[in-house]
Amino acid sequence: MRNIATLLIAGVIALATWHCDTPVKGTEITGDVKNAANIQAFLDHVIIGKASNVLAKTEVDGSGNFKFEFPEGIPAGIYQLRLGAKRVNLAMDGTEKKVAISGDLGTIQNYDFTITGSDDSRTLANIMKGLFNRQVSAEDISIFIDTVSNPELGAFVAYRSLGASG
Repeated sequence: MRNIATLLIAGVIALATWHCDTPVKGTEITGDVKNAANIQAFLDHVIIGKASNVLAKTEVDGSGNFKFEFPEGIPAGIYQLRLGAKRVNLAMDGTEKKVAISGDLGTIQNYDFTITGSDDSRTLANIMKGLFNRQVSAEDISIFIDTVSNPELGAFVAYRSLGASG
């Protein structure tokens, strides 16, 4: 009887521990954006030279927090996050589980924000911030395009920096 009780207790503890530490399935994109209370957020899939496709829409709460959930994951590609009238681009390689963005709505369009959980998005934010601040030269862009591991990211940076006439 004592062995059964011990096994039962061990089983309950194991089940509780396993259940509490369930890994994220799919992709979750969260945000904590100051001065963005009670607006709408959209995530669009960007195709170079074409109109963006809206993938998801959510409400930003009174504290500036939002969450997009993609149970099947999010495919590799370039995305546009719209917070009210402000827009920033994100680059996903398709392996992201938890992506977190934090910043201020007043400066987010200049890529003045932090992002975790997506190396390609962080790379894109850094190069775009450099472009907005005029700290990146044409030669820097050329080197970036030739060396970046994600070809879609390289193509998007070329398109954004050179425009459609590039």
